[in-house]
Amino acid sequence: MIGEASWILVGALALIFVGIFALDAWATRSGKRLWTEDRKIICPASGRSVEVTLVSRSLMGPWVGVRRCSAQRDPGDVRCDRRCLERLVPA
Repeated sequence: MIGEASWILVGALALIFVGIFALDAWATRSGKRLWTEDRKIICPASGRSVEVTLVSRSLMGPWVGVRRCSAQRDPGDVRCDRRCLERLVPA
């Protein structure tokens, strides 16, 4: 009886993980969901510590844009070359 109960738990966890990956794949293909994350990084252009809001099209995908950056006069209007995206890996 103990062995059967452990397989039920393993099966339930497997279904949960499959569901998470399926939802992420669906969100990626629909193109409507953007994932954001706030980070404090060193700006490659200015060499200063800045706070940025990064944008990704999927939960585990690469960063595709910068929504906000504290190095800009208007943080919402990012006009740099966004070299910081090349160095970052999604968390």
